[in-house]
Amino acid sequence: MKQEWTCKGCRERTTSKDGIEQHDGVYFVVCAKCGAQNKIAQTGGGAGSPVQFTVVSLIPIRVIYSTEAFLAKRNYEPGQLFEASFPNLEAAKKAALPDGYTFGLIVSKEGRYVYAPNFGWQFEG
Repeated sequence: MKQEWTCKGCRERTTSKDGIEQHDGVYFVVCAKCGAQNKIAQTGGGAGSPVQFTVVSLIPIRVIYSTEAFLAKRNYEPGQLFEASFPNLEAAKKAALPDGYTFGLIVSKEGRYVYAPNFGWQFEG
């Protein structure tokens, strides 16, 4: 049985997409509606009973924008950097790049997403 909870990203009642997940010691559930990662704390369930949890916060998606590509020929110097946070991956990928920035990077547990002007967002696993 899946527990129903309110997503901190879209504010809708939902169930988790894949159950409870863990990354770097942080436990979270992924909203089935918007894909936001919601950090949880276990609040109940003893031996033999189902685990109960409370959503405590949103785990934001960090995007690092750069004025230059991360290329070896530039000694991996990224130029100027700007960081922004979004509630989920889709919102991060749909957002316009800040003025003057042409490249982007999103690191996730599955791999990384890289933005380049000629290619848009590409996944590198």
